[in-house]
Amino acid sequence: MGNFNLYLNSPCTTSADFTAFLSSLNLTLHINSPSHNRGLTLDLDIRLPAVYTSTRANLLSAVLASNIGLLGIALISVGAIRRIPVGQNEVHLFLTIMMLLALCWILFYVSYIARHKHIIIYRDTNAGPVWLRGGLLLFAGGSLLLHLFKIGYFIGSTGCQHPITIIFFVTQIAFLLAQTYFLWVHCKTCVQLQQDISRCGLSLLLTSNLMLWVSAVTDEFLHQTDSNDLPESKFLTIEGNSTECHCNSSICHHLQLGSDYLYPFNIEYNLFASTMVYVMWKNVGRFLDQFAQNKGNFYLHGFPIGLVLGLVGILVGLVIFIICEVKMTFNEWKIPALIMYYIFNIVLLSLMSMVSLLGSFIYILDKRSIDQRINPTRNLEVNLLLGTEMGQFSVAYFSIVALVSIRPHEPLAILSLMFSLITIIQHALQSIFIIKGLYRQPHLPAVGPGHVQGNQLTWKRRFLKEITSFLLLSNIIVWIILAFGPRSQFTSGTVKEFYGFHLWVSILNFGLPLGIFYRMHSVVSLFHVYQKA
Repeated sequence: MGNFNLYLNSPCTTSADFTAFLSSLNLTLHINSPSHNRGLTLDLDIRLPAVYTSTRANLLSAVLASNIGLLGIALISVGAIRRIPVGQNEVHLFLTIMMLLALCWILFYVSYIARHKHIIIYRDTNAGPVWLRGGLLLFAGGSLLLHLFKIGYFIGSTGCQHPITIIFFVTQIAFLLAQTYFLWVHCKTCVQLQQDISRCGLSLLLTSNLMLWVSAVTDEFLHQTDSNDLPESKFLTIEGNSTECHCNSSICHHLQLGSDYLYPFNIEYNLFASTMVYVMWKNVGRFLDQFAQNKGNFYLHGFPIGLVLGLVGILVGLVIFIICEVKMTFNEWKIPALIMYYIFNIVLLSLMSMVSLLGSFIYILDKRSIDQRINPTRNLEVNLLLGTEMGQFSVAYFSIVALVSIRPHEPLAILSLMFSLITIIQHALQSIFIIKGLYRQPHLPAVGPGHVQGNQLTWKRRFLKEITSFLLLSNIIVWIILAFGPRSQFTSGTVKEFYGFHLWVSILNFGLPLGIFYRMHSVVSLFHVYQKA
């Protein structure tokens, strides 16, 4: 910021015109001494527009987040190993402190904004669309039920649980409610006040969500090892004792069963919140030009074949899901249930691969230009697509190596090999289609005498909308089956024997959570692609 005098020689220049020009440059005008004979003597209070204003604050917040994150990962990792004298109590204490600090910053930010209602708020119109916030609300509801079930279970296990466990889940409920409100209201905001503090606060909030996600994935790993009666398991055990904490009442049994089904909601919530907080962190200090975002529409034009096929896929998938869940409870029906599971997934993923390839070819014929504008939300979407698909890639490639090396002849192993191959192909083709769609300029209706014809759907736009709607609904049912259905990879004896149980479960607990998030994130991205078609 600086002040200097500017002398205007043009007699036709007025203070109003020049003020309007300066406001477009984010410059503040103060008139000290107008001179009608020779021009205007102006005092300028310069406020230079900046996309990212403070490199120092960016670096400080990034270093803060990385150090806290590495400390949290170290604690959570060693807390899962029985032989090391660092248990879940220490992990819960660390995460509780993290959440309390993040909660304090949220309360500070909300109260600060409430006291300064006069400030101009810049908003990123691409950040936090309504369906993304709706998904966050859905996963927040599931996470809230999970925490309540956990509290009920641990209260039923009175005498063997440390009080920090109850405090941890109570704090997590308060953190979840405050963060959900904060993101629902402020996720589009480009913070201009207290930028250094805001960057550090958002980095702390981001790290807290990532640490909670790592903790949830670790708990799922311990749950899987506990279900296989491994001596190294430490899930729900008394610290320093090999005796497990059991709550033998029927209520505790139902609470534990409900918690198993609600785990995916908690994992998805933390990742959803992390992505939204990251976009807010990138937007701190941005002066947006409020570039227009195509609102699009979801009106049906003709027979919606993509929507119908997607709904059929969801209905068939739900039937397969229920049948497999019932049959998997009987040992004699496990193999037929898994065969049915693999056949459905192979057929569905093959259809998704073909329509993704067709959509990519249509984009080659599309004459719309590439959108080159700065868009942190879109950049994050693309990076998440490319990053999270590595989870399923890793599981698929490890499975392929094991199955090809062993060369099994059982139908289940052959189907597993086909499933791994089509999984890789489908992820790659779908990601290419989504990225092509995200970087296209939105379709703008033609205006003028030919506007009626211009607003009609061309065959390319029609095909793109049908393909996108089919992929969107198909990813929903794949997410449901992957998150709540039978974990076929855990029951794959061939691959498990090839790698050993410990290594194979570690691979799965790295890849499956990322794969689950990839499916839900694809749904959000496909909404954007549909909107631009």
